[in-house]
Amino acid sequence: HLLYQHNGSRRWLVYVTASGALYAYNPSTAARTGSPGDVAKDRTGATLTMAQMSTPWQRAQSACWGDWLYICDGVGRVLVFNGYYWDMAGWAGPAGTPSVTAMAHPQTIDSGTPPIPLENIGLGPISATEDFKYARRYRFSFLNDRGAESPLSAPSDLCYFTNTAADGAHFAKVTAPIGPPSCVARRVYATQSSFDSANVQVFGRDTQYYYHSDLPDNVSSVFQDGLDDAYLGSQVDPTQFGSFPAGTKYLTVFKDRMYAAGSGSSSVYYSRKNGPEVWPVNNELPVGGDKLGPVTGMYSTQNVCIVFKARKTFLIVDDG
Repeated sequence: HLLYQHNGSRRWLVYVTASGALYAYNPSTAARTGSPGDVAKDRTGATLTMAQMSTPWQRAQSACWGDWLYICDGVGRVLVFNGYYWDMAGWAGPAGTPSVTAMAHPQTIDSGTPPIPLENIGLGPISATEDFKYARRYRFSFLNDRGAESPLSAPSDLCYFTNTAADGAHFAKVTAPIGPPSCVARRVYATQSSFDSANVQVFGRDTQYYYHSDLPDNVSSVFQDGLDDAYLGSQVDPTQFGSFPAGTKYLTVFKDRMYAAGSGSSSVYYSRKNGPEVWPVNNELPVGGDKLGPVTGMYSTQNVCIVFKARKTFLIVDDG
């Protein structure tokens, strides 16, 4: 498998030995004789290996996306190599479920001189004559350094409280899930309040999530939420996220998408546009049926992606 970077000035030969050992050989830096190259290791220093297919003509498959090489064996997770280190491509599953509790207004005045009341900071409206109910849920996703976003977590419990004139607006204390070593940030999504301005519960609001913010690390476990509904971002569709198809055996790049097929599968899957590691759950193309056999190879050209099956050949076109 070949990876060319910087217009070919940096080149890598990636190969798998008969025992499944994975190496990356750089001819410009490695010794000319007797050097097998660098052993593939992940971020933690653990050595990575690949399964060996039993067929003599078909082994590990790969595809290049920019300066990254993706390689698969039909058994384990897809690996990605950037010329410096190896990583698991995409995500094995969704982020962990966050937890949330309601907390009282943390302070009613600031530390200035003279002190300034902070009555309008927090979640939900407050009034001197009326109590207001508020309820919100949260979901999280993980981000890696290639910009790939994981599937969304399961929803948190409902954070419920009532704002009164005596205690002012409340805040939500959210416990964020910690991601794997490849996670460099966490993305927060939140619902609008389940109650409208008339204190009437609106059905369905607790299932519609909007962009809230990013936590730019993988360390902090708790944050305080006082971002009101009016400042939430655009709505998110959870079906637009997903992991690499299980048992990915074939990879190819076609018109700004990654295409994949699995062992024994009659379908071809395609990634989000310009997102080779994000696979929406509905991005599946049934290619023929099981009677035509499994997918045995893929090859992309400028205008079509050719899909080979045991008894027929198909063409995939992308009109956007």
